[in-house]
Amino acid sequence: MPLNNIEIIFNLYRRARIVFFLFALCLSLGSRAEETLRLASGEWKPYVSLAMSNYGSFSHIVTQAFALEGVEVEYGFFPWSRSMAIAERGDWDGTLPWGYQEERIKNFHHSEAVVEQRYFFFHLKSFKFDWQSYRNLNGLIIGASLGYNYKGGFQSAEKKGDIEVFRVGTESQLIKMLLAGRIQLALIEKTIAQDLMCRSFSRQEIARITYHPKLQSRDGLHLLLSKKVDKNKHLIKKFNRGLRRLKASGKAGLKHSKCSQ
Repeated sequence: MPLNNIEIIFNLYRRARIVFFLFALCLSLGSRAEETLRLASGEWKPYVSLAMSNYGSFSHIVTQAFALEGVEVEYGFFPWSRSMAIAERGDWDGTLPWGYQEERIKNFHHSEAVVEQRYFFFHLKSFKFDWQSYRNLNGLIIGASLGYNYKGGFQSAEKKGDIEVFRVGTESQLIKMLLAGRIQLALIEKTIAQDLMCRSFSRQEIARITYHPKLQSRDGLHLLLSKKVDKNKHLIKKFNRGLRRLKASGKAGLKHSKCSQ
């Protein structure tokens, strides 16, 4: 083969390699997240926590759902009131997780429910307890968490004085009060109670506590995206689509603590 033909073939080969490299680079860049958003949260194990793997089980679901739609998520942890405030102003794109409340509609796009919460009355096994209506709770001291908007008629019964409710700051305080006999019942979400007991209480203490099988109420937890951020109108649609895809795959469930009751 003449030398000039060899040079021509070599030059074509070199150019082909350059074109292939540029094509591969474009594919690589295209496979990265198309968009990034920042979400503010507080500490609420096992759902969200700076100290937990994947920032908690709720955050992990959100990250996976967005990833299916080409969106990357960054998390910041603050006091709960600040998380809500900076998301409402649009300083951060959104906040999580929150229950549905009508007064937040004007400021936030609400996602479909990411997880379901189920509330039960926890009590000591030594305390024989049964209930079918709030009338059965008359004369008992019930512990509940500050700032919680409980469903199932609980707040109405509390406001009317049909039940005696003692509000405290954390679920951990409620369990300690149960063990100390300061309250007879503690209204706590089941996943939170079981995870908390597993992490913070001894097996002997856990063995003393149970819950009544009658469901007090159920609720959903949502991702909130600020209406002050223009891109959030389509991002909430992307998230809901990704969440449905994730749930269809069976990978959107919460993992429960092994030492749960």
